Amino acid sequence: MNFATMGMQSKSSICLVVIAGIALMAGFARPQKTHRVTTGSWGGEHIQLEVSSNSATVEFDCAHGSIEGPLATDANGEFSWNGRFAPEHGGPIRNNEEDSSAPAIYSGSINEQTMRLTVRLDNQKEPLDTFVLTHGKEARLRKCR
Repeated sequence: MNFATMGMQSKSSICLVVIAGIALMAGFARPQKTHRVTTGSWGGEHIQLEVSSNSATVEFDCAHGSIEGPLATDANGEFSWNGRFAPEHGGPIRNNEEDSSAPAIYSGSINEQTMRLTVRLDNQKEPLDTFVLTHGKEARLRKCR
């Protein structure tokens, strides 16, 4: 064996080690399992969430919103969903009234049939509010009129 062939064998060994390392790391980089949120009504004080297979709508006392879907949680039951939030006012909607909705983040967790939901406008640090909802429960809304 001469020095030229020894160098090629060494390079081949290094390549095999690198490929094995990448394959091993790929096994650890598996995506976390997600769980779809149970569809239907989720209700609580001052909030009603209607979850469908592809999105959700939200009714608050004096606001409404939407969430882009499908809605899912991570393996720990935690979530962060993008959506919109629109404040409402008493009285009729005027013909020339502009859309007042803004991008929002709906985050929280689900444990069995209970959801803890925090609503925050996308450009704000502080949340608007946090709600506790139960699947199948009727909402307790006091709409502004």
